[in-house]
Amino acid sequence: MDNVNYLKTTLLGMTDKFAVQLTPAQQEAFLEDPQFGIPMNKMTEFLSLTQSQRAKALGELGIPTDSIDNGDGTKGKSEFQLWVDEAIASGEDMKLCIKADSKTPYRIVKQVMSELQDMDQNRYQLITSFKEAEE
Repeated sequence: MDNVNYLKTTLLGMTDKFAVQLTPAQQEAFLEDPQFGIPMNKMTEFLSLTQSQRAKALGELGIPTDSIDNGDGTKGKSEFQLWVDEAIASGEDMKLCIKADSKTPYRIVKQVMSELQDMDQNRYQLITSFKEAEE
């Protein structure tokens, strides 16, 4: 997410859903780096790390795509889908993008696309690299 206001709204929605309490410093750390592929149950620990430690942790973790138990024996949306819902709700001009490159395993891209399809989110952009801004 490149809009810090949408990012903050999304974060607050997710912390509310999962009853996660973040300090102002942790919220600031989250807003400084819009890459946050971390399970909500590890978010406070993750945001307490240094920026270099967070970068390393991102390579080892990811947002869960398994369905969450609703507490009544039924399965609900995955944590990934909840993030997408919160992001879409944060701004009416929100566009979904999947960023991957040649190092990204196809099964991961396919899994993300499947998660979006399960939500009836069939319009998104595929990004393989960022275009450098012209000066």
